[in-house]
Amino acid sequence: MAPCAPRGEGREPARRAPCPFSDKGEGARGGQSAGDSKMSIAKINSIGGGPRTTGLVALTFVAAALGSSVTTFPSGMPEVHSADTCVGWELSQGQWTQDTTKCVGNLGEAPDAGCGSVDDGELNGDEQQAFWSFDSSLKKQCGLRRESTSLNSFAGKHVVVVGDSVARSVYASVLRIAAVDENAYQLTSQEKHRDWKHKLKDNGVSDFIWAPFMDNVTQTMDSLFMNNNSEKPPDVLILGAALWDALHVRDVEKYEQQVSKLSAKINSMHSSGNTKYSNGSKRINTDMFWLTVTMVDSTKLTDTQKIKHMTNEKLRRYDNVGKRFLVGKNKLVHPVDAREISSGCARVSGLNDTCSADGIHYRAVVYDATVQVIGNTVRVLGEV
Repeated sequence: MAPCAPRGEGREPARRAPCPFSDKGEGARGGQSAGDSKMSIAKINSIGGGPRTTGLVALTFVAAALGSSVTTFPSGMPEVHSADTCVGWELSQGQWTQDTTKCVGNLGEAPDAGCGSVDDGELNGDEQQAFWSFDSSLKKQCGLRRESTSLNSFAGKHVVVVGDSVARSVYASVLRIAAVDENAYQLTSQEKHRDWKHKLKDNGVSDFIWAPFMDNVTQTMDSLFMNNNSEKPPDVLILGAALWDALHVRDVEKYEQQVSKLSAKINSMHSSGNTKYSNGSKRINTDMFWLTVTMVDSTKLTDTQKIKHMTNEKLRRYDNVGKRFLVGKNKLVHPVDAREISSGCARVSGLNDTCSADGIHYRAVVYDATVQVIGNTVRVLGEV
């Protein structure tokens, strides 16, 4: 397994959590392209032949009539699950532990994020480790799996991440499991505020577009979809920006105007009630995600302007705008609750002082968990 990303350019890795298990043999590579009608047709994967197959086929028609989605699980009979549940807010509501022995035992019981992670160089290496997993019942219900270097939903795709430094950390976590270059995740550069491009496995490609303000994010939509003639538009698009607006613009109404404009752009490209977009004569499918704002630990902030303008109370107002316009009104954008994941790390006993080194940027496991949510959503969307 490739080592996990240190967060921050040019920093040396700190300490690695134990992860002696192999991530091989988890099944066939996922991340298939979604069909023309996502989330609308119930699907079942048969197990074996004979009477059992006949029963499962019959169940398929029943599930279709009820509007349910059916997923086959390795343990035996399929379970019916709600598509909204398996690609919605619930995926981010995972479970945290500090038990390092979880990384040593049965592969199926190991945490989904944290084993093998390398934290940012600002952490001194003495901090207690933290591990994140999907909710166990939801994992079984939705057939969720651990995204790994040998099995992930980003290989072979065009993955684009647009946003601020938090989005960049998510991009690094994508690289850690999917990049051709095992060291790509380090994003080593003297220039922090820049774009990146990397090759992904199976002839995939990834881009990070530095867009710290919401109007920057909105402007990228034209270049990605409407004016793109040389490179295919993204299969996976991850968006997230609010911290710089809160710190420098300090106007929630202006932020709302930009978010509303972004939502309108997405809707204007939307055709026939599904996730199809027009790009000249091309028609494409894109799985889109919105990152909520991570929690801020104000006790670690040293800049007076950040202390004043980046309080969790103020950031929640920006967060609510994104939730309302991009997730609530626009069903094409799937939520990734980075706020819930980051605050969950802080809630783990003994980690309140070590989840974030500077109060804004978190240890690697938080972004790795975020990518687990995104990768599994991409796979679920491609299977139903």
